Amino acid sequence: MNRRLAAVCALLVWLTVVSMATSQQTAQSQAPSRPKPQVQAATKSEHNSYQRRGTWYEFMLKQFNPDDVDYGRWFEHRRQAFRDGQLNNPYFWYSLSATIALLLMTMVCAKGWIDHRREMWITAEMMADVYNQDAYSREVAKEAIERYNSHIERCNRAIEAAEHGETLSGADTEIEQLRGELLRVAGERDTATRERDVAREELQKKSEILADMSVRLDVLATKSGATGITSHPAEVNVDDPRRFARGVYFNTTGVVVEGHVRQRPRICGYARFDAAGGFNPNYPSRMINRVFECAEPSVWMGYNKLLFKRMMKLDERPDRFFVVARPELTGTLAVGTAEWRSADTWLLSFSECAQQQEAMLLMPAHSWIKGELGRFVLEPSERRPSMGRLVFSRSE
Repeated sequence: MNRRLAAVCALLVWLTVVSMATSQQTAQSQAPSRPKPQVQAATKSEHNSYQRRGTWYEFMLKQFNPDDVDYGRWFEHRRQAFRDGQLNNPYFWYSLSATIALLLMTMVCAKGWIDHRREMWITAEMMADVYNQDAYSREVAKEAIERYNSHIERCNRAIEAAEHGETLSGADTEIEQLRGELLRVAGERDTATRERDVAREELQKKSEILADMSVRLDVLATKSGATGITSHPAEVNVDDPRRFARGVYFNTTGVVVEGHVRQRPRICGYARFDAAGGFNPNYPSRMINRVFECAEPSVWMGYNKLLFKRMMKLDERPDRFFVVARPELTGTLAVGTAEWRSADTWLLSFSECAQQQEAMLLMPAHSWIKGELGRFVLEPSERRPSMGRLVFSRSE
């Protein structure tokens, strides 16, 4: 079988070679001899050897187009053929219109599918919200019904017990609980009454001390002939054109009591501002975040004093910041306890009444105070060195 196949393959190869040889001979016999063009080509090559050489860009163009094909004529020929064979053919325009219509319909269908999918998502979200609200309402209604049923059951038991002249152990327990609650409230009332009496006594003592100090100040002012804050108005020369430039203003802490700001001092102190130093009481908001030259803090007759001499023109970085702290920001300050403030923080004044507090402090940069809400660090502003704010710090 293999021999027969090999013989057949050899026969086919021989026939192919013989046919190719025969065709070549026939072509050579039919082709006329052309000696003249060869001579002409030789003569032309001899003439071309004496012609000038092409420029470098002609050489580059021949590299890209070695056959010297006229692409402009080819493109024009193809455009003319396309116009004659396609643009003038009505079937071409029909196919183009059908294709454009199909593309537009595809875009419309895709847009409708996307909008439908979006609507389904929104509907699903709304259904989820409705389901959650329904579940929550059912849970709340179930709890209310259980409370109502338990209350009605206790009432029925109490009525049955009253009819039969019996007492319920649960009722006795509730009575005992109410008695204990009443005793607790009475104890809190007694404690509050005692604290109120103590506060009244302290307030009376402080009022007496303040009255005594006011008398002393009046005596000192009378002896020295100086002006100051006294119980009677100071005499002012109305003819003095600079009488308002010599004004002195004091600031301290206070809390709201029955709709009015009261001092209620626990630590009494004052910040003094002079109108001659640039302080304008008509525009107090302009004095915020400004740098002042101040005297050293001092204690005079049991009061903390801080004198603001004059306002600095340049916005320099201050040595200390004048800060006011309230419970709304820091929570209740445990003034007087250990580690409620940093060692370099100076408490100028502190007022307190019930749950209200206000404290004025002198704080250098990166110092801290500690309130009920946590520790707050004074961080100066990077853009404006005269500004600073209390920032909550997580690290204790």
